[in-house]
Amino acid sequence: MKKIIILLAILVYFLSCDTIHAQSEFIYYEQGKIKSENKDYQGAIADYNKAIEINPNYFEAYNDRGNAKGNLGNNQAAIADFDNAIGINPEYFPAYYNRGVAKKNLGDRQGAIADFDKAVEYNPKYADAYYNRGVTKYELGEKQAAIADFNKATDINPEFISAYYNRGIVQQDLGNMKEAIADYNNAIVINPSFAKAYYNRGIVKAILNDIKSACLDWKKAIDLGFKDINNFIEKYCK
Repeated sequence: MKKIIILLAILVYFLSCDTIHAQSEFIYYEQGKIKSENKDYQGAIADYNKAIEINPNYFEAYNDRGNAKGNLGNNQAAIADFDNAIGINPEYFPAYYNRGVAKKNLGDRQGAIADFDKAVEYNPKYADAYYNRGVTKYELGEKQAAIADFNKATDINPEFISAYYNRGIVQQDLGNMKEAIADYNNAIVINPSFAKAYYNRGIVKAILNDIKSACLDWKKAIDLGFKDINNFIEKYCK
């Protein structure tokens, strides 16, 4: 009987230790998230380090530590953390997305696209992944493919202002001026203070010889703080 009581006491001790460890790794992780939100990335990394030290399989902590490193401009170290997160959980789609962003920042566009592909494979509703894949494809000259990705992003998130704006840029580049205006219109509806959208829409309108309306857009862009377009005003808007 005495041995049973001793064994039970030992078991309770170890179970309580596991609980304390689980709680502490979670606390460090949550502290890291708060510090990241407040842009204290070094402090966040220190907390994620502690969480990973307690639980070396804490893939979310690797992922978020990678984001903190990326925000400090250390993309190679960020990729190593995303690799670790994916190694522990190969279906953790945020790590593929974040690794894609880091690779894009390093100029590895094909590698970035491969990671965005994996992100949308595991989460077909991942609007950010479609958007960034679209931006990357446009940078590679794949304009129609970029539009298809921006379409997907806006289908998933009809308020995705950057997707409308960048699709407008691609449409403008392709000579599809009416479609470009429609996209800039959508961007402005979502954010009436989007100066760049007014500026770009003004350029498209000028190309279509709608000078009066173009001038209104450029003047609005200036009112919203957009600079370096006085030459357009002086040339076209007398």
